[in-house]
Amino acid sequence: MKAHAFLAPSLVEQTAKSVQELANHSTLHSRGLKAMLVRWNETIRSRQALAQLSPEQLEDIGLSAEQAKAEAARPFWDGGR
Repeated sequence: MKAHAFLAPSLVEQTAKSVQELANHSTLHSRGLKAMLVRWNETIRSRQALAQLSPEQLEDIGLSAEQAKAEAARPFWDGGR
């Protein structure tokens, strides 16, 4: 079983697309809001990429499959540790 099998890829992609569309929306006047949306999109993408790593790749970066699964499952707005 691949590390990303626990995610619903279409939901992740849909959420990432929605966040990106919000970030690109012309009515966003606040740079802070736009920056937050861009960070959320980056978080979604990086967690999606993490979920697709093989066990060997996870080992190379010092993560277990359980750690990767837990990180990838976190909500996109939960960016801090």
